[in-house]
Amino acid sequence: KLSPKERQAGKILYIADLTSPDPQGKYPYSIIGRYSFEKKILKNFIEKFGSHTGDLIKSDKIVHFYETAWCSVCKKAKNWLRSRNIPFLAKDIEKKATFQREMLLLAQKAGLSLGGVPVIVYKDVIIQGYDQEKLEQLVADFRDNQTQPSSQP
Repeated sequence: KLSPKERQAGKILYIADLTSPDPQGKYPYSIIGRYSFEKKILKNFIEKFGSHTGDLIKSDKIVHFYETAWCSVCKKAKNWLRSRNIPFLAKDIEKKATFQREMLLLAQKAGLSLGGVPVIVYKDVIIQGYDQEKLEQLVADFRDNQTQPSSQP
């Protein structure tokens, strides 16, 4: 018996049509690679909504934090940012579809395949998950930008 990791369960999706069974009482399904599925979903998003994300990536005033309410890794990353006094805008992708769309479009522009939350965005840097080394670099970059004099009059 193979473990989920050994059978690469996270890379394969089973998609079933549960609207009506076939004559034998079984429901039709198909198997698709996870990344292929994500690309199709993202393509449909872009076709439906466009690929405009405004000046989100250019913002150097705040960190954008894409999350879900149930995500323990999100809580850990938020606590880590709070402990360093880094302001962030929390965006629950399950409560607001525009946040999910924003996150997917940013990932697509950066050439990333997302595997979950948190997704932390500051300027042109996108961090997925809790990567302390990358978060420390983000904090250093954020603080550097806050201490530089503004070029605006």
